[in-house]
Amino acid sequence: IKDGPQGPQGPAGNGVPRIEVWATETDDDTSPGKVYLDDADLLSITSRGHTLIVFDPIDKHIDSYTTYDTYATPAALDAPLAAVPAGKIILLATYDASSLTDNTRATLKTMGAKNEDT
Repeated sequence: IKDGPQGPQGPAGNGVPRIEVWATETDDDTSPGKVYLDDADLLSITSRGHTLIVFDPIDKHIDSYTTYDTYATPAALDAPLAAVPAGKIILLATYDASSLTDNTRATLKTMGAKNEDT
């Protein structure tokens, strides 16, 4: 959940939605990436780059999702990430080729990303 500079990782326990993002397993697999909420199929990811999904944990719905061709324009996520309001869950999925800038990586870390290779 985005909540300030070091955003908490979100609440745990009953009533918290379970969100899963599934990716393809091999470079030659053309299956779409998938996003599930409590076992319901929410969307498929089939465009090159990063798909930024902004989820409202209170209303349990997707506020927005947009795919950015970060392979062609690695800085494409900089402004959209900065515009995500506090209290939202951010899901970031990739499909095919993608790239990120150091600025985007730093922003993701301030939002709670744990993977150093984000």
